[in-house]
Amino acid sequence: MAETLTRLAERLDPNQFMRIHRRRIVNTARIVAVHPLFSGTDEIQLRDGVKLTAGRQYRDQIQAFLAG
Repeated sequence: MAETLTRLAERLDPNQFMRIHRRRIVNTARIVAVHPLFSGTDEIQLRDGVKLTAGRQYRDQIQAFLAG
């Protein structure tokens, strides 16, 4: 049986992993930059150059990560 992303997120260490989109969880150690977009979302840039768009509902979590 497939595991939902929500259940996986619950099992991961919240100090190391963050949900940024309904379909994406990232390792926070790989984040090198966060760029706000005009649409009210953020673009997350990872160490390997990959850029991911975050969902609007995760913006508060991302801002808390940046502040911490």
